Amino acid sequence: MKKTIALFAMLIALTVAVQAQTKRDTIRNDKHTTAKVKKTDQLGLSKEQAKKWKEEKDAYKKSKDALKADKTLTKEQKKEKEKTLSQQHTDKLAGILTPEQQAKYKTLKDEEKQEKAEKKKDKGKKKGQ
Repeated sequence: MKKTIALFAMLIALTVAVQAQTKRDTIRNDKHTTAKVKKTDQLGLSKEQAKKWKEEKDAYKKSKDALKADKTLTKEQKKEKEKTLSQQHTDKLAGILTPEQQAKYKTLKDEEKQEKAEKKKDKGKKKGQ
């Protein structure tokens, strides 16, 4: 009898843990998906623009990954190359957009930077407590 109750309690605990994990992963995935969709949807990209946008994003990611994997560069050299790569990426993305979309993109990027700064500030407060 005691074994049955203990087994039943363990089964319930395991079920609750799995449910909590699944819910957390779903929330995390929804947040990232929403952020990605948000920019492209808010910019109102045409199909051609969306295709070019994705190609540039993929190319940038490959370049960034290759840079991270390059063991011949110093930390400072990597940082400088990453800065240059990032600027080129931003310029290419801006070239895909119309002037109105560029203005909207800049606004979205500024909001994103502000949110990151606030998160960082909040994180610092929590660590200090």
